[in-house]
Amino acid sequence: MNAISILHRDIKPGNILLDLDFTAKLADFGLSRIFASKNDTTLVTTAIGTVGYIDPECMKNGDVKFQRKSDVYSFGIVLLEIACRKTREEVLERYRSKAEPRMVEAADEKLNGAFDETQMERVIVLGLKCSDPQGKQRPFMLDAMKFLEDGIELPAISEIQ
Repeated sequence: MNAISILHRDIKPGNILLDLDFTAKLADFGLSRIFASKNDTTLVTTAIGTVGYIDPECMKNGDVKFQRKSDVYSFGIVLLEIACRKTREEVLERYRSKAEPRMVEAADEKLNGAFDETQMERVIVLGLKCSDPQGKQRPFMLDAMKFLEDGIELPAISEIQ
């Protein structure tokens, strides 16, 4: 039996709500699609969503194949926006321009360093990994959440394109 998946197709900060305990809740499922899935299943549909958060592999006219990892891309962009207030390209540029780079240097300056450096680095690395332009290089959402919550390891930052 196939599992049921929901493809949100519009993950962005404006569609993330916080409850009284500051637990994030995804909202506005108006563009979502439900489909039976396996790990390699795709959904052929029209590209739709908010520019900047849409999986680059889905940015073309006509029918596109959305995959489970299409929402992972959007999630990665949101993580970078929250942690750094910079684009993916700006974070990578800052990282690559240093002789001994530290991901926490890309953190939002308005935080004045008032954060746990290990957690910040994990969020930035995960944001970069999830927002990889090539869908096959992105983790599945389950693995991304395990990385944040349980501390499992993702590939080294040097592998991020």
